[in-house]
Amino acid sequence: MDTKELRVVVRRTARVYARGMGGGETSQLWIALHGYGQLAAHFAQKFEALPYNTHYVLVPEAMSRFYLSGTEGRVGASWMTKEARLDDIADYVAYLDSTVQLAPEGVAKRVVLGFSQGAATAVRWAVMGHKLPDVLVLWAGSFPPDLDQVHINRLRNTEIWLVRGSDDPYISHAQLATMEQVMSAAELEYKNLHYKGGHRLYPEVVMELAQKIG
Repeated sequence: MDTKELRVVVRRTARVYARGMGGGETSQLWIALHGYGQLAAHFAQKFEALPYNTHYVLVPEAMSRFYLSGTEGRVGASWMTKEARLDDIADYVAYLDSTVQLAPEGVAKRVVLGFSQGAATAVRWAVMGHKLPDVLVLWAGSFPPDLDQVHINRLRNTEIWLVRGSDDPYISHAQLATMEQVMSAAELEYKNLHYKGGHRLYPEVVMELAQKIG
């Protein structure tokens, strides 16, 4: 007899780190998605330069954790792999939609930032989730190549930022050219922010970006 693959939906507990007062002075809500092999607690430290009273930051952690080397030691997390990818995408879109409920109400501007692997995650969530972000930041990452035109077109009223380091070995000129072609074909407007440095978030660049977003 043939073996059948079945599906079961289970309840999971995810970690989300928050920073900010969340009062009436809060003007920007940032939801920051880390890269492959990172953990949210460490990633959240990159946003400590943002003013505590005006910026509320949520850093959700991907739910697939693993040892970075062997079977012990440091642990990282991943948003998805090629295995059962559609299930993982649906799961993290629902998870991130739930994360927004932890944010204070009445925030004027919602910023979704994705770093490296988190950039593709941020794009998918932006176009598949319950609510489009006001600002979408792709830091050292790009659009997922399998995203269809209908979903891409949803971003036409979203402020998009492409943030790149001068010495980033993971982002090639060919990748940048391909992404810019996709965005131009979809008539998406975007802004660039370049900095001197590698494949990482720099708190001073985060602060510069927040000021430019306004």
